[in-house]
Amino acid sequence: MTNDEHYVPDAAYDALIDALMNSPACNDRRTQMIELLGGIGVWPMSCLADRDAAEMAQADLDAAMKHHTGTLSDDDLAVLEVFRAGQETYHAAKIVIAQDMTKAAAA
Repeated sequence: MTNDEHYVPDAAYDALIDALMNSPACNDRRTQMIELLGGIGVWPMSCLADRDAAEMAQADLDAAMKHHTGTLSDDDLAVLEVFRAGQETYHAAKIVIAQDMTKAAAA
């Protein structure tokens, strides 16, 4: 597996740093860190093990189309289908890796 880097919007990154630096002491610091990282979309691979690649790809497409307000040509729709299929393949591969990692950790 490669060492993926995670880029988040500057405002989210700054908010995370501020939250880490200025958070009040709590009894469960680990849970607080998990919540802060999750708030900017950073999760461990094991969270993917039970996900559905087709649903994830559709969510990617929905996010990409969130601000589109016009009608799309047949060519545009064909390109979007290629994008969705590629994302589904990508997510399916990540899910397999996550499942393998989860099995290895349990062994």
